[in-house]
Amino acid sequence: MRHLILGGAGFIGSNLARRLLLDSNTERVVIYDNLSVGKLWRLRDSDYYNKIEVYVTDIENEEVLNEAMKDIDVVWLFAANADIAASANNPSIDFYKGTLLTQLTLEAMRKNNVKKIMFSSGAGCYGDLGSVAPNEDYGPLLPVSPYGANKLASEALICSYSKMFGIVGRTFRFANVVGPMQTHGVSHAFIQKLRNNPEELEILGNGTQSKSYTHIEDVLNAIFLVDEKEDKQYSVYNISNESYIDVKTIAEILVKEMGLKDVKYNFGTENVGWPGDVSIVRFNCEKLRGLGWRSLYDSKQAIEISVKSMLQQDFLV
Repeated sequence: MRHLILGGAGFIGSNLARRLLLDSNTERVVIYDNLSVGKLWRLRDSDYYNKIEVYVTDIENEEVLNEAMKDIDVVWLFAANADIAASANNPSIDFYKGTLLTQLTLEAMRKNNVKKIMFSSGAGCYGDLGSVAPNEDYGPLLPVSPYGANKLASEALICSYSKMFGIVGRTFRFANVVGPMQTHGVSHAFIQKLRNNPEELEILGNGTQSKSYTHIEDVLNAIFLVDEKEDKQYSVYNISNESYIDVKTIAEILVKEMGLKDVKYNFGTENVGWPGDVSIVRFNCEKLRGLGWRSLYDSKQAIEISVKSMLQQDFLV
């Protein structure tokens, strides 16, 4: 099998690449990344680095994208704007670095007769549902941010290409994903802030934001299980451990793991961290559990493991 991972030097993409390289059926893994967020150091120490081919360029470079797409069996579209809050100041970023990239990817697949795409979507497409835990059939879907709108639009594009051009599409709606080689997210931001000032910690929002944090190992286990058992032309799966943790508790875990004491927390006044943020995110994963998937870690354990891993990294970039 020959795999093309768009965003393959990113946190999820690089962990995916390592997993694919351990599979004896994997002939080649092509990493395609502009390195705006992705880091090649995540891949260089792999025992199977000789099986990796790397393209450092943008998906908008259609000539190179078509070259990378030749003889590929599966496309993994994990490239996207990683800074969700950025759309508050630049609302177009999620269209140009999300929806447009999906369209360009699908066209390159169609032209090169590539018949399978795996897409990383997210909770943002559901909008702000409070304590409601939606399943994959929930509707209407009313995003509250350009990031969420981009994910929903990209899902629709993949579904339409699946129906019209016979492409097999797998959409995965992730909760927050954490684990080794993570270089963004709330824990990463807290570590950077505490290293700069170990006496005070600025927290965006009032600290009550409550969400699921799923370990990357659980996410990859879910993805490969779906790929093994799902037989529909197009399908959508929620992926989350269905346990929740608030931001204040994450801060307390960081302080403990860093061996700090008497840290002053400077909370915001809102129950969200930025415009378009959602304070409470819940998922219904019965469909995934119906395939036999169970998470190895709950949200608290996933955060603890992720924090320990980040603190052991030589640098946090």
